[in-house]
Amino acid sequence: MKQTHIGMILAASLLSLVLVVVAIAPAAGALTTDTITLDDPANETVEVDLDFSGSTSATVALEDSDGSVVTSETLSGASGDTLTASLSAGYATPGNYTLNVTATDETVVSLNETRLTDTETVEVTDAGNETLAVEAGFEGSENATATVSIENESGSEILTDSIQYVADGGNETTIGAEYNGSDLVTGNLTVSITTTPATAYTGGWATIADDTGQGAGAIIPEGGPSIPEAVGLVALIGLLGLFGLRSNRGD
Repeated sequence: MKQTHIGMILAASLLSLVLVVVAIAPAAGALTTDTITLDDPANETVEVDLDFSGSTSATVALEDSDGSVVTSETLSGASGDTLTASLSAGYATPGNYTLNVTATDETVVSLNETRLTDTETVEVTDAGNETLAVEAGFEGSENATATVSIENESGSEILTDSIQYVADGGNETTIGAEYNGSDLVTGNLTVSITTTPATAYTGGWATIADDTGQGAGAIIPEGGPSIPEAVGLVALIGLLGLFGLRSNRGD
């Protein structure tokens, strides 16, 4: 009987010790959960900056609508570190994804910034007569900035600019910018459109247009009459028809 009593005391003590360990052990907690839009996953990258005030690990993940992890990266940081997770989901389908950031000890990690970069390649054949049109799509209740960076074939940056978005009640907005003349060089150019924060991004586009006007309006078939000439021809035919009708009535 005495041994049974001692055993019960030991079991109770062990259970208490386990509960204490569980209580003081750090548990993974969510730092942030946001919705990210991927419009062209093969050409898009999501970056997340995390600030560490102590030693722990944090995982940045993109999850689909079923909660399955599409891609993730784990960072291990110490006090004073600012580390960046870079996520690319080239095989994913366009749509909305959940950006989920968790940490073993969330009390020593904070979210610094999120960015989404769309990278496009355009070909410039006549820099003096072509215009590069860049458009950035925004959405949400938070102001955002899209940084436009253009690099030449050797990877040197030839231009950087920014497009500002002022939150419009959550409505989707597309804002464009154009670059031509001395802004461009001949060759294949890499255009990066980086939107901060990433949650404001809905899409990015870069296209080349001809400044000669052929691409801006109606294209007249080669060898055919111009519009004024065509109008004059129709008028002449009408007058001849009217003259012929009057002549027949007079006979």
